[in-house]
Amino acid sequence: MVASSRLMLYPSHVDAFSLAVLESLHLGTPVIAYGIPAIEIHFKGAPGVSVVDEWDLEAMAAEAANILDGRHETPQPPRLKTWDEIMREEVGLIYRLLKE
Repeated sequence: MVASSRLMLYPSHVDAFSLAVLESLHLGTPVIAYGIPAIEIHFKGAPGVSVVDEWDLEAMAAEAANILDGRHETPQPPRLKTWDEIMREEVGLIYRLLKE
């Protein structure tokens, strides 16, 4: 269903990591989302992701019209950190706290 869609609207106000957005990008479906922290951190700047201000329905509709008119980047999955990178960062944070 998502793969055959022309776009995905993601008007979430609260999220930690959106698997729905990640799935859409892997399936080549462009996404329009509110600029909540989880989207900003993980997906902003990823090809195929349009971020609009939270609650700005007019901006979301305008972006949808652009996508439906063919004016968008080809969606690509973002580069996410590997488990090794995440663990190195976590260990580094712990070491820094222990030194204080």
